[in-house]
Amino acid sequence: MTDTITYELPLNERVRVLLRLDFLAGQFTHFAKGLSVWDSRAAVDTLLDAITLVDRADLRGELLKEMERQVAFLGPLERVPGVDVARLRNILDEFDSVADRIKMQTGPLAPNLRADQFLLEIQNRIGLPAGICDFDLPLFHAWLEKAIQVRQQDLNRWAEELVPVWCAAELMLRIIRGTGETVAKLAEKGVFQINFTADQQCQMVRVILPANANCYPTMSGDRHRVTIRFMSLHSEGGTVQTQEDIPFHLVCCAL
Repeated sequence: MTDTITYELPLNERVRVLLRLDFLAGQFTHFAKGLSVWDSRAAVDTLLDAITLVDRADLRGELLKEMERQVAFLGPLERVPGVDVARLRNILDEFDSVADRIKMQTGPLAPNLRADQFLLEIQNRIGLPAGICDFDLPLFHAWLEKAIQVRQQDLNRWAEELVPVWCAAELMLRIIRGTGETVAKLAEKGVFQINFTADQQCQMVRVILPANANCYPTMSGDRHRVTIRFMSLHSEGGTVQTQEDIPFHLVCCAL
């Protein structure tokens, strides 16, 4: 458990996709290590979500374009006094390595994964309520009864093609999150608005609250402005905006 909770709002589609990829990577890593049949089911379900997400003709180009943009931003920092040059070069080497791995995959991303007949059979049923019950998919049922070592080996083999994409998302989000300054703010009567100037290229807004706060933020906006409304966590009448002044920490990640 941590002392704070961080809420994030992506301000463009590219960052939305990065956050979804990173979420799926974390979810898969968690369930793929699990020992139960339910862990293996959840890991396969996560892989199928990832297949759907990467099945975009423009995703490879978008990832490479964003990496090039971030490298162009980071490169000149090497000449800035006080910058940890060794750490910066390690990050740039990470970009080169991840970009090379993505470029190695020809055509759409994860082609072998998307063509796997075992996964396709599950994917065809997973949209139905309880469509992957044992009686619906005896092939899946048989696989789930294999030894955990076999299931984990299969899971890791299937995920190999996604690892470069997941690594790219984690790296780029790490850089984006690191560009913002954490500032203390106050939402009067539960509302706070941010207006961005024309030269601000904000990619993501992060709101940090104490873990024991009795409210949570709902955020909406775009690259021009963002509105944050704090909602009561314990409202008997449904979702209600709090009328209290809420202190919080704000991070505007501009890159």
